[in-house]
Amino acid sequence: MEAIQKNRIGRVLELMREKNVDAVLVSACYLGNLDAWLLGKEGMPLHLPYNRNNLCFVDRDGAVTEYCAREPHPTDWGKFPLITEAELGLGGRRLGLVNPTYLKKVVRDDLQAKYDLEFVDISDEFHLLKTKKTPEEIEGVERAAALFDRVFTAIPLLLTGERTEREIAVALRNRLREMNAECEDLQTSSMLTMTSSRDGERAASEPIEWPGRRVTYGDRINIQVNGFMPGGFAAALGRTYVLGEPSEETAGYWNLAVQAQSLIAEKAKPGATVAQLMTAFRTEILEPAGLVPDTGNQIYGIGTGVFEAPRNVDSTRDLPLEEGMTLVIAPKIVPEGKDPYCCCDVFVVTADGARRLSRTGRGLCVLD
Repeated sequence: MEAIQKNRIGRVLELMREKNVDAVLVSACYLGNLDAWLLGKEGMPLHLPYNRNNLCFVDRDGAVTEYCAREPHPTDWGKFPLITEAELGLGGRRLGLVNPTYLKKVVRDDLQAKYDLEFVDISDEFHLLKTKKTPEEIEGVERAAALFDRVFTAIPLLLTGERTEREIAVALRNRLREMNAECEDLQTSSMLTMTSSRDGERAASEPIEWPGRRVTYGDRINIQVNGFMPGGFAAALGRTYVLGEPSEETAGYWNLAVQAQSLIAEKAKPGATVAQLMTAFRTEILEPAGLVPDTGNQIYGIGTGVFEAPRNVDSTRDLPLEEGMTLVIAPKIVPEGKDPYCCCDVFVVTADGARRLSRTGRGLCVLD
């Protein structure tokens, strides 16, 4: 991890030279897991409400210091120094700000009064530093994907016994914990999306009364997990399961979901954009099948953070792909009124298209 961290700091210093700033102050480091990225941390990230005011200061030599924006709560593990009581060694210089809307006014005013600074917002450029991965970082993402593969081998067992969706979610997160994905709140470090309904029928109507929907024979269950793993990287994986003989409709739509993922991966070459990939998905898969596009996150970067650039849901959709980028490709097939089908895997961009890092099979998961 030392070589990875050194490479990252080198990118930050290069950005500082380009923007002519003498130091960088990162606010709200949990947005993108930026403290872990800067410091090369390998543990699970810290989550709200603890340490919500953490700051990272990068000086002109690339040294990274963690601060608190206000007096830490007694239960905070990170008792970092208060930045308003620290001597940063600045004076009449330009300070690059990352996530400045999260910088507390009392801190901004204190910095201005002490050092007479010119503040420069470099957020967009800073977040884009995370897009392209070194070979060592790609290996880290691949290791995280391998742990997700292991976790998903337990899902067929979890879906039996007529458990409720809540019971399945709890058991799945416990399985992640067994892979050492331990933190204060697994719900915020392991983001689970799960829907279930009778196979071939419309989505279950809401609100669902306590204790929640019970998964039984004849159901279709869709599970997608995106989250962090020990080692400093995140991964994602999603599959559709059927308890019993799948309907012809389900088999057809699942094959379409896999076809869509393969199409996007084939076209995900250096120079292409996520916007172009989504257009190909719409024109070559959805429109011929009479399906309406979903507006959710379906192609996005992954690494130290779980939802990195480029993303199909914001302006980074127009960012040209580069070799070495790690992406989640998870196109959604959503029949009207029914739960979505989503084949979700982690890929790395190569000269010949995106190569899948996940090893879980892409066949429809039939449990009979």
